[in-house]
Amino acid sequence: ADRMLDMGFLPSVKKIVAATPATRQTLLFSATIDKSIQGVVKEMLRDPATVQIARKGDVAETVDQYIIRVPHSVKHTLLRAVLEEKGADRVVVFARTRSRADTACKKLRRAGYAAEAIHSDRSQNQRRRALDRFAAGDVNIIVATDVLARGIDVDQVDYVVNYDAPDQAEDYIHRIGRTGRAGQRGFAVTFVTPETEGELRAIEKLVKQSIPEMQLPNFDLSAAAAEEASKAIVGRAKRDPEVNRVKRDLANKAQKSAEQAQQAAEEAGRRKQGASKRRKKAKPIANAESAGRASGAVRGSGAGAGKSKAVGRGRGGAQRTRKPAGAQVDKQRRPGSAAKAKGDVRPGRAHRAEVQRARSRKRSR
Repeated sequence: ADRMLDMGFLPSVKKIVAATPATRQTLLFSATIDKSIQGVVKEMLRDPATVQIARKGDVAETVDQYIIRVPHSVKHTLLRAVLEEKGADRVVVFARTRSRADTACKKLRRAGYAAEAIHSDRSQNQRRRALDRFAAGDVNIIVATDVLARGIDVDQVDYVVNYDAPDQAEDYIHRIGRTGRAGQRGFAVTFVTPETEGELRAIEKLVKQSIPEMQLPNFDLSAAAAEEASKAIVGRAKRDPEVNRVKRDLANKAQKSAEQAQQAAEEAGRRKQGASKRRKKAKPIANAESAGRASGAVRGSGAGAGKSKAVGRGRGGAQRTRKPAGAQVDKQRRPGSAAKAKGDVRPGRAHRAEVQRARSRKRSR
């Protein structure tokens, strides 16, 4: 009843009580009654008689209790180490808040464990379905808030892990009471961080004993803490705006360089393709010129070289001949031709005759 009132059902309970007769008998059953709820209880009950079955702080003798001191950042790594060391067949893990329960459950699933979360954000049907799957063995780990610590009967739980130490020492009793039931033995281990040393002292005061530490031979706390610290540094660096800006700049530069390299490769490909086309066009022309030179050489050679060759027919059907190159050279070397070539302008026979006639006409006058 105390948890029902504490979880927000107080307005509904008050409406129900107001609808009952003034003269009534009211029975209230609760595992514990916190001081914060006692005022409400006195308001609803008249001259209540208290019947206490067990003393406050009593823990079942079938439950062994342990603690493990651990930094907050290493809790999940430690939880996996406990599951690997002690088994993960039927385990209940308690977290302080709904969000922490969901986070722990998701991490366990990613690690390959069959886990379900139960808290006040889940409907009654969802909670019942998760517990049914746990009872059937389809789910091995239940991650819950204190909503599962009271009033819900879960059979054959191998052990309980207090992932977060409870705020109230009384809740510790209810949590670890999920194991060691019906004469079966079980154990409970509580993760204690530097921030929850005060909660541990309150628990030890309530149970009237000092809780020993659990030893995990295969778990290196120092190495796990160093690894988590490294992950935290990387995580902070990823969230750092300056680091993100530098990453964006480097990514932009890399993309620009890649684009420039691609453009250069495409340009080189185009140049190579153009040169190939030009070579293909020039090859037929070169072949034609080579063929022409070869044909001329064939025509200029033979047994009749240096002699007159027939080149056509002249008047009267006579065949014209091409004189040898030597004859042409001799003709060009005639004396008259040489004189003219040297600029000789002496008067010829016709000119001298004209001069004689001019002189004769002058005498006759």
